[in-house]
Amino acid sequence: MDYGSVLIDSIDVTGLIRGDLFPTGIQSTSEVSSAGSQIIYERQISFFQSDLLGGTDWGWLTLSVLNDLQTLAKSIGATYTLDYEGTLTTIRFRTEEPPVIYGEKLINRSNQDTSDYYNNITIKLMEI
Repeated sequence: MDYGSVLIDSIDVTGLIRGDLFPTGIQSTSEVSSAGSQIIYERQISFFQSDLLGGTDWGWLTLSVLNDLQTLAKSIGATYTLDYEGTLTTIRFRTEEPPVIYGEKLINRSNQDTSDYYNNITIKLMEI
């Protein structure tokens, strides 16, 4: 694929950026004991949880593209290929964290069309 393109399977989401530019590979939880001491649990993880993000004035997607992504996200147990600027990763949608796909309408109107644009996009993914 072209350098700079972003695809989830064959669905073009170019313009969105990854929200995890510097993943640590460590998952942590912090709690306070009954005595008031801080307890920290850490473990190594070999996967990433990532959001693809669009902003107010960049990374817009049409309703048609969002509908296509929603169709993929509804498939139980399915995995897909994320092609992020030429780097291929097997991913799944993080359906355990709704909403999996989010966007805001640019124009609120009663006769919504599949060519209408949405911004402030969030697509929740997990590498597997």
